[in-house]
Amino acid sequence: MKNEQKVPKNRSRWNLFEVIGVSIIVISLALLFFAPDSLSQLFDTIIKEVKPVVVDTFLTSEVGIAVIVSVIIGRMLERLGFTDGLIRIFVPVMRLFKINPSVIIPSAYNILGDINAAGKIAGPILVKAKATKSEQKIAVATMIQSPQSFATFVLGLIKIKDQSPTTLTL
Repeated sequence: MKNEQKVPKNRSRWNLFEVIGVSIIVISLALLFFAPDSLSQLFDTIIKEVKPVVVDTFLTSEVGIAVIVSVIIGRMLERLGFTDGLIRIFVPVMRLFKINPSVIIPSAYNILGDINAAGKIAGPILVKAKATKSEQKIAVATMIQSPQSFATFVLGLIKIKDQSPTTLTL
């Protein structure tokens, strides 16, 4: 008995992205053989254009350092149970207002800027908790309103510290 695997009829045709991918491979190989310096020059040009903006202006400036430090602090606080504490405090408050408590979960994770955890954890919980469509929309809106909310919070604190109360501008 011959062990044959059937190939779906539509699989014999190439998808657009497969054609593009193979074309990129062929062009790259041709460049490597006929003009080996062209790819390295391309990367050098890109690095020279991107470095002043990304590294000098963003990463090593106050804004970049504040974002990096806030992410580190946010992760440490999350590992120490900060989000769990927020949930313990706000779930009874949500019940008091007769709102499905699962709506608060994305907000708690979003405070620390952990948008990945907010989506990964909150999505299934909202479904299991049978949150209404309106409650799900509130949770999603909370997750996407400010992905770096903790970074924004830290920058706000820095700005408040630098300004007098009468001239506070963000």
